[in-house]
Amino acid sequence: MFTKFYLNFLSRTKCGVYRVNSKWNSTQANNIANNVTILNKPSETCPLNQLSKDFIDWFRGFVDAEGCFLIIHRKGNTFEFEFSLKLHIDDKGVLVYILSQLGVGIIRVDRNGTSVTYKVSNQKELALIVALFSKYNLNTTKHLNFLAFAKAYNLYMTNKSLIERGAIAPVLKGLKDSMNSKRTNFDMPKDHFIINSSWLLGFFEGDGSFYFSRDRNTIVFALTQKGNLDLMNAIKEFLLRANSNISEIKSNIIKVQSKDRGVTILSIYSAKFIQLVIIPLFDDLIFRSKKYLDYYDSKAILSIFNKGLHYLPEGQELITCIVGQMNNNRLSTSKVFLVNREKLIKDLVILLSQPSNYELIDGRVFIKSLNKYRNTNKAVAIELIEFSSGNVVKTFSQLTECAKYLGVSISTVYNRVQKSNPFQFNNNLVYLRKAISS
Repeated sequence: MFTKFYLNFLSRTKCGVYRVNSKWNSTQANNIANNVTILNKPSETCPLNQLSKDFIDWFRGFVDAEGCFLIIHRKGNTFEFEFSLKLHIDDKGVLVYILSQLGVGIIRVDRNGTSVTYKVSNQKELALIVALFSKYNLNTTKHLNFLAFAKAYNLYMTNKSLIERGAIAPVLKGLKDSMNSKRTNFDMPKDHFIINSSWLLGFFEGDGSFYFSRDRNTIVFALTQKGNLDLMNAIKEFLLRANSNISEIKSNIIKVQSKDRGVTILSIYSAKFIQLVIIPLFDDLIFRSKKYLDYYDSKAILSIFNKGLHYLPEGQELITCIVGQMNNNRLSTSKVFLVNREKLIKDLVILLSQPSNYELIDGRVFIKSLNKYRNTNKAVAIELIEFSSGNVVKTFSQLTECAKYLGVSISTVYNRVQKSNPFQFNNNLVYLRKAISS
């Protein structure tokens, strides 16, 4: 399957990823590719009802990650309003795609040539942005910044005389000073989050990553945000429900952690979960950014592991080669030497064409190249047993899970498992033991 996938991928062009449908877009995209400094909007604004739901949801996610709303106070009672997205120059195609869909704004390559900005500042054009996010809400606390932005914009556009604008100027200043880095209130509306696969892809393309953890020897899926802990937990719940064919997914397979300086990270280290949930979710969608390369490379590494080819010297060499040019290392501004991608893919096709390095013998996985069985190092499950009947009340996969359920420390659980002493829980006499293998 992966051999066929990489052969198809080898023949796929980058333009196929940045899929655009507007008649004017092909010429404009070529101009951007040739480093023209400014890409102007098309002649007509796209009505909100003509935007596809898939685009709107993807765009919501991408703006939740990368978008910025600004109120700019000029001289006197003059205010300007600006919506922008600033990306690395390698992702200019994403902004071309957004411009082709919305039909408003401009794209400017910054003077240093390393970044590119999509900006909507024309007052009439901003009406589409305000209408879009008023109807289709953002999920992060940028929704709060948008509410202040939209309120100020609407006030400014409906009060046009000098006297009126003088009267509303203090209100606009107050709204401006409540946004972005000056925001102190981050309370979101209750039951606000609307998460689906298109939104998640857009959010991932802005603030997500696939990377290889050398400590754990596995591919990791991660999302990083400043704050937005409740949203990250909502994403976790969405992912846990994403594949109804998978039974009994342990909630702790997805970690949501608050780090220093208010950073929140959602991470998944389970290769099985990534392959059964994340990949089927993303395979049905179209990536717009360069992160599609990291996605495909991660799938390649997972395929190498699935066949046990990472035990081979050539497998290790390819994994090192792939990892060395992922994420920021693949940027055109990176000083890391990049291998020839066509050669890399051809080498992958050759490697993945080999038979599996695993063989199942008496229910155990045998590694042919090492001439030994694989050590699974599986954690021993723990059972909570009713003392009087001997019935299993609940089974836990880890000590921590059992400790949390019982409301005791991990050391207490360990001691109870070792001694099998009965204790009271929920008015019943129970005890703990290691799960009996079937």
